[in-house]
Amino acid sequence: MTDGKWLRHSALVGRMAHTLDIDLGQAILDARLKGMSFDAMVDACQTCKGIGDCERWLDAHMSGAKDAPVYCCNRAVFASLRDSPQTSSDR
Repeated sequence: MTDGKWLRHSALVGRMAHTLDIDLGQAILDARLKGMSFDAMVDACQTCKGIGDCERWLDAHMSGAKDAPVYCCNRAVFASLRDSPQTSSDR
């Protein structure tokens, strides 16, 4: 059973990917997470102490951003996805 905390953080990971213009679903299909899994990204997000800051940052960057905030536990993963070769089916 999935709990509310996992769902909340899953949504934050998804919102962050969207804000950074990363097609996370395609990245998973293309195996571009380099040893990471979506579940591991959500687990990392759950360890963050800045959830309120993250939600406010995401709200303030609805039009997009180049990089995740410095306190994001998945910042390096998102940067790797941004910098990795994308397939033609990516946005």
